[in-house]
Amino acid sequence: MENPNFYAIIPANVRYDLRLKPNAKLLYGEITALTNRKGYCYANNSYFAELYNVSNETVSRWISDLVEFGYLKITLIYVNNTKQVAERRLFLCTPIDKKINPLLTKKSTPIDEKINTPIDKKVKDNNTLINNTDNNTKKEKTQSKNFANSPSSFEVVCLADNNIQMQKEQQYQAEVKIKISAKEKTKDGGGEFEIFCNAYPNKLGKSKSETKFAVACKKIGFDNLMLCVENYKAFVDAERKNGFPNLSYMHLSTFINGRYEDFLVNEKQTEIDNSPKYKGISLATEVNMKIAGGAQSKLDLGFVLRLAIRTPQNIHNITYNGTGISLEELPQITQLLKNTKYEN
Repeated sequence: MENPNFYAIIPANVRYDLRLKPNAKLLYGEITALTNRKGYCYANNSYFAELYNVSNETVSRWISDLVEFGYLKITLIYVNNTKQVAERRLFLCTPIDKKINPLLTKKSTPIDEKINTPIDKKVKDNNTLINNTDNNTKKEKTQSKNFANSPSSFEVVCLADNNIQMQKEQQYQAEVKIKISAKEKTKDGGGEFEIFCNAYPNKLGKSKSETKFAVACKKIGFDNLMLCVENYKAFVDAERKNGFPNLSYMHLSTFINGRYEDFLVNEKQTEIDNSPKYKGISLATEVNMKIAGGAQSKLDLGFVLRLAIRTPQNIHNITYNGTGISLEELPQITQLLKNTKYEN
């Protein structure tokens, strides 16, 4: 990823578009800063999600709005002769839409005419003849006197801009209140956030994780979130024993920002019934995995199969529910895990 430019550009039509969320406008500015010399930005949603501490889905909605309203254009670059996306390119666009800012109506037209007309005439006259110095002095005095007695066009335009800015500020304040409310609910939840942080091995990013913690609890419940922590710890322990001794835990802020869902095991989820199956067993089914000479762990079958792919040299030591895995099965397993959460 190239380093972004020092300045970000957010033009007026983006700033005053009432259809866009404030953060979508900030994202537009970030894209202008990342646009390289080729004229496009190739950063993915994960990059922006980490940058703004939001989920990939939120970034996707912002980009969709910018595309829908004509500010961005997306081009997908595919791997040769496949449907696999190699790169996404974001191009900046400039839509022309008079409906973007309803405050700039026909009433503002006379102001522009009043400002521009005398200047245009003066320029046109001076293109052909150099006026007499005395005449110029008289005209300048007359124009200055008339301008001093006329309403301040600049102040009127600024007033319209201020009205728009006030609307944006009110919308921003409303979003801040929602975030503060989420934090207060977390603090009043019987210390659940602290319990979660104490159970998670890597505390980095704790200070900016309370809001995401409240969202996760609302989505899957505190008990299920704690189960995700235990499943993740078991997964890392198993990986360390099988060829990855230096594998570290992801930051707490990264885990709570949606990655916990990779380790969610809930029999009520329809994912279990609809997920691909290996030898008649759903990839989302929890199985008893054991590595020769090690302790038994409970993991999704999909995670066990992924471990087998990553460490083929130890494949003969891995069993699930007492069943072994052979090297001949690896091509079939690789194809089965493709386009699932167990692929990477």
